Amino acid sequence: MNNLIRVETAGSITTPKEALRRPESLFLDTCNLLDHRIFAHMGIWAYMNGGRPHLESFFDSPDYDGKREEALIPSIGKQFARDIPSDFSLIELGPGKAYKKKTSDFLDAFMAARPGVEPLEYIAVDVVEEYAREAAEFIREKYRLRTRAIVADYTTLSDIKTHGAAVLVSWNSPIWNSPISTNVEPDYIYASNMGKIGQLVGSDGLAILTHYPLRDVEKTRQIYNRDNNKQAVLAIPHLIEKDLGPVCRVPGSLESAGRFSELFKFHVDVNERDEFVAMNLLATHDSDTSIGDYRARIAEGELFNAVRSAKPSIRRFNRIAQISGAAIVNTLQDQDGGVVAQALQFPNLRR
Repeated sequence: MNNLIRVETAGSITTPKEALRRPESLFLDTCNLLDHRIFAHMGIWAYMNGGRPHLESFFDSPDYDGKREEALIPSIGKQFARDIPSDFSLIELGPGKAYKKKTSDFLDAFMAARPGVEPLEYIAVDVVEEYAREAAEFIREKYRLRTRAIVADYTTLSDIKTHGAAVLVSWNSPIWNSPISTNVEPDYIYASNMGKIGQLVGSDGLAILTHYPLRDVEKTRQIYNRDNNKQAVLAIPHLIEKDLGPVCRVPGSLESAGRFSELFKFHVDVNERDEFVAMNLLATHDSDTSIGDYRARIAEGELFNAVRSAKPSIRRFNRIAQISGAAIVNTLQDQDGGVVAQALQFPNLRR
C-alpha cells in the first residue's frame, strides 16, 4: 500500500535518514551546542541512534500533558468546526504517532458538527519520513481521503499547494521546541515560526495550535525526569560519539577520559519565570574535547541545553501571536488550564 502514498521531500531539511549521510550537519550542531551559541536545537538527533522508541514511550506516559490533551480533542473538533471553511485541505504539522488518536478524534468530531463536509485532502508534514507516511496511510484508509506525506522542517517551507483553503493542526506545536539563539528573545523566535505557519495557511486559512502552560513545577520536573525521556536525550551524545568520534581527554593527563557519551548525565531544569523545560546534558568532569579541528574545554558541572519545551501561558501565547501578525479567533482549554487550543487566522499573509 505504501506505493499509493505520495511522499515529498521539501525544503532544506536534514531528516533522520538523510542526516546519517550528512555528518557535517551533526558536526555543526554539536559545535553550536558545546559553544553555547544555539540552544534546544538537538531534538531531531534524539530520534536517531535508538532514541525514538524512548520518546514515543515518554509521550505516551499517562500523566504527560499530551495524554490529557486527548480528552480535549473532540471538543476542539466540535467548537472550532464553525471556524473552518467548507472547502479545505487539512495539514497536520508533526503528526508523530498522534494521528491514531488525536487527529482521528478531531476529524470525527468535526465531521459530526459539520455533516457532509470533509477535507478535500489530508497532508502530513514531519521531519521523520516514517511518521509522515504512516499518518497519510492511516487517514487515507480510515476516511477514504486523498492524502499526501511531506518530509520537511516546516520552517523551510514557503508554501504547500492545497485544494481549497489550508487548515493546519498541530498538537503541542513544534513551535515550542524551536532552536534558541543567544542574541534573540525567545518570544520573537516563536513568533517568527508562528508566522511561517501563517505563510502556509494564508489569509483564507486557519491554524489550530495547542500548548501546555506550565502549572506545577515539581510535577513537571518529575514527569520530564522519567527514564524514557532521559534515555532519548542521552541518545544524542551516543550518536555524536558514533558518527563523529570525538577525542576526550582529562586536562593534565595522558589517559583518555573515556567515550564522549560518558562525559554527560541527564539534567532537567524547569524555569518557572520563562515558562520552559530544558533537557540538558550535564558534564560530569572536566575534559578537553576535540572533533576534527574543533576544540572545546568542557568543565565539570557545565550544562548544555540540548532540547527545550516552552510552556507558555495563554497571555504569553497571545503576545507571541500578536507579534507574528496572527488574530486569535477561538480559544478552548481543559478544566484546569493545563491544555489550551487556539485557532488563528493570518489576515495579512498571502500564500
